[in-house]
Amino acid sequence: MKALTAAVFATLFATMAVAQESTENPASEADRYTAMFNEADTDKDSHLNGEEAQAIGLSGASFSSLDSDSDGKLALEEFLALINAGQSAQ
Repeated sequence: MKALTAAVFATLFATMAVAQESTENPASEADRYTAMFNEADTDKDSHLNGEEAQAIGLSGASFSSLDSDSDGKLALEEFLALINAGQSAQ
Protein backbone atom coordinates (compact mmCIF):
# COMPACT_ATOMS: atom_id res chain seq x y z
CA MET A 1 0.00 0.00 0.00
CA LYS A 2 2.87 2.39 0.81
CA ALA A 3 4.48 1.68 -2.56
CA LEU A 4 1.17 2.30 -4.32
CA THR A 5 0.64 5.55 -2.42
CA ALA A 6 4.17 6.66 -3.27
CA ALA A 7 3.59 5.84 -6.94
CA VAL A 8 0.33 7.80 -6.98
CA PHE A 9 1.99 10.76 -5.32
CA ALA A 10 4.96 10.65 -7.72
CA THR A 11 2.64 10.58 -10.74
CA LEU A 12 0.59 13.52 -9.51
CA PHE A 13 3.63 15.48 -8.41
CA ALA A 14 5.13 15.10 -11.90
CA THR A 15 1.82 16.18 -13.44
CA MET A 16 1.66 19.21 -11.17
CA ALA A 17 5.25 20.19 -11.93
CA VAL A 18 4.53 20.20 -15.65
CA ALA A 19 1.22 22.03 -15.23
CA GLN A 20 2.45 24.72 -12.84
CA GLU A 21 2.47 28.01 -14.73
CA SER A 22 4.29 30.36 -12.41
CA THR A 23 6.96 29.99 -9.76
CA GLU A 24 6.95 33.65 -8.73
CA ASN A 25 4.21 33.20 -6.15
CA PRO A 26 3.81 29.45 -5.65
CA ALA A 27 0.55 28.38 -4.08
CA SER A 28 0.41 26.11 -1.10
CA GLU A 29 0.41 22.40 -1.77
CA ALA A 30 -3.28 22.20 -0.89
CA ASP A 31 -4.04 25.05 -3.29
CA ARG A 32 -2.14 23.31 -6.10
CA TYR A 33 -3.97 20.02 -5.48
CA THR A 34 -7.30 21.86 -5.31
CA ALA A 35 -6.58 23.59 -8.62
CA MET A 36 -5.61 20.25 -10.18
CA PHE A 37 -8.82 18.69 -8.86
CA ASN A 38 -10.96 21.54 -10.18
CA GLU A 39 -9.33 21.37 -13.60
CA ALA A 40 -9.78 17.59 -13.78
CA ASP A 41 -13.45 17.86 -12.71
CA THR A 42 -14.64 18.51 -16.25
CA ASP A 43 -18.34 18.02 -15.49
CA LYS A 44 -18.08 20.34 -12.46
CA ASP A 45 -19.97 18.02 -10.10
CA SER A 46 -17.36 18.46 -7.31
CA HIS A 47 -16.18 14.86 -7.70
CA LEU A 48 -13.74 13.05 -9.94
CA ASN A 49 -15.23 10.05 -11.67
CA GLY A 50 -13.01 7.26 -12.98
CA GLU A 51 -12.52 8.88 -16.39
CA GLU A 52 -11.62 12.29 -14.93
CA ALA A 53 -9.21 10.72 -12.45
CA GLN A 54 -7.59 8.60 -15.15
CA ALA A 55 -6.88 11.76 -17.15
CA ILE A 56 -4.53 12.90 -14.37
CA GLY A 57 -2.93 9.52 -13.78
CA LEU A 58 -5.19 7.98 -11.16
CA SER A 59 -6.77 4.68 -12.10
CA GLY A 60 -7.37 1.18 -10.82
CA ALA A 61 -5.86 0.53 -7.41
CA SER A 62 -4.60 4.12 -7.13
CA PHE A 63 -8.14 5.45 -7.53
CA SER A 64 -9.59 2.83 -5.19
CA SER A 65 -7.05 3.55 -2.47
CA LEU A 66 -8.17 7.20 -2.37
CA ASP A 67 -11.90 6.44 -2.63
CA SER A 68 -12.30 6.08 1.13
CA ASP A 69 -16.10 5.76 1.04
CA SER A 70 -16.06 3.38 -1.97
CA ASP A 71 -18.65 5.36 -3.90
CA GLY A 72 -16.74 5.19 -7.17
CA LYS A 73 -15.81 8.86 -7.21
CA LEU A 74 -13.35 11.12 -5.43
CA ALA A 75 -14.44 14.12 -3.43
CA LEU A 76 -11.94 16.93 -2.95
CA GLU A 77 -11.29 15.80 0.63
CA GLU A 78 -10.37 12.30 -0.58
CA PHE A 79 -8.14 13.76 -3.29
CA LEU A 80 -6.38 16.04 -0.78
CA ALA A 81 -5.42 12.92 1.20
CA LEU A 82 -2.63 12.66 -1.38
CA ILE A 83 -0.83 15.47 0.43
CA ASN A 84 -0.64 13.43 3.64
CA ALA A 85 0.15 10.27 1.69
CA GLY A 86 3.01 12.01 -0.08
CA GLN A 87 4.45 13.38 3.14
CA SER A 88 4.37 10.00 4.86
CA ALA A 89 5.88 8.28 1.78
CA GLN A 90 8.93 10.58 1.83
